[in-house]
Amino acid sequence: AHSGGGEAQDGHAGARRAMIMGLLERAVFPTKAEDLQFMIYTEDITQAMQDKWGVLVHASGATLTRLESAPCPIASDVQCGTVEYIARRDFRRIDADGDGFVTQWEYLAEYPYSRQATDDGFSRGTTFEVASRNSTTAGIDLATWVTVYIGKLDPFLASIKDATRRTMWTVCGISKFGTPLQGGPNETTDDQGLTWMPMTSITQQEDGRLTYILSHLLDDDNNIYLLNIIVQNTRTGERAAFRPHTVQRNTPVYNPPELGGTDTALMTGIGLSIGVVAIVIAILIAQNRNKKMRPRLRIRKNPNPEKSRAI
Repeated sequence: AHSGGGEAQDGHAGARRAMIMGLLERAVFPTKAEDLQFMIYTEDITQAMQDKWGVLVHASGATLTRLESAPCPIASDVQCGTVEYIARRDFRRIDADGDGFVTQWEYLAEYPYSRQATDDGFSRGTTFEVASRNSTTAGIDLATWVTVYIGKLDPFLASIKDATRRTMWTVCGISKFGTPLQGGPNETTDDQGLTWMPMTSITQQEDGRLTYILSHLLDDDNNIYLLNIIVQNTRTGERAAFRPHTVQRNTPVYNPPELGGTDTALMTGIGLSIGVVAIVIAILIAQNRNKKMRPRLRIRKNPNPEKSRAI
C-alpha cells in the first residue's frame, strides 16, 4: 500500500514538473502567430440530424435535410427549419386543451415560478404578459410563440452535443470523431501524414474573429457539418481546441427530379408545337412583306363638267 501511494505521489509530482516546464517554455518562447499551425476537422452530421428531426418536403415532393432555421406556413410543418419545428412541437405539447393558444395556466404548468428564475422559455426582454399582448387576451398563439420561444434552441443544441454519439470539444475527441480537412496554402505534413497550415493563412477581422474559406465539402442535401480546429505550437508541441461550429447553407438546395419517358415526350411535343407556330408566323410575315402594292383606280366626279375636254 505504501508503494502504491508513493507511485501516486510520483505521478502528481511528474504532472507538476510538466506544468512548470510548460510555464517555463511559455516564458522563454512567447507564443507568436508564426509559431502556430492549425488543422481543420469536420464531421458530417446530416444523417444524424435527419434521424432526429426529420426532413423538409419541397413543393416538388423532394425530401431534404431541414435547415437550422427557416420560416414555414402555419398550416404545415413539412417546410419548417429545425428550430421552428421544435417550437411548434413544444407549442402543441404545452397547449394541453388544443385550442390554439398557450394560456397562462398552461404556461405555468411547463414553466412554474421556481423554474422561471433561471429559465422562462422566452427571449430576453419577453415575458408571458408581453407575448400574450402581442397575440390575444386568450394567450399566446402559434405565430407569436415561434418568434419569442427561445426554448427551441436547447433541444437542437443538445442533439448536436450528444456525447453518446460524438464529441468535438477536446483535442482527443476531435482527433477521434473528426476528419482532417486536407489541402490549403503553405501546408506542411507531419510524421503521421496529417496536414497542418500556418495560422498566418487565416484572416483576422477587426472584431477579432478568424476567417477561413472552406471548400470541397459535399452539399447535395442541405448537409450539416460540425467543425473544429486544433492549433499546435511548433516550439512547445502544445495543442488546443477551438470552440466547435456548425455549418449549413442559408437557403435550401433544390435538385429537380429526373424526367421520365412521358415527361420527355411531353416536353418534346410542346417544343415542336412552339417551333411549328413560330415557323407559321414567320412564313406569314414573309408573305405579307413580299406582296406588291397593286394600282387602284379611283373615279371622281368632275365639279366643272363644262370645262372638261373630250379625249
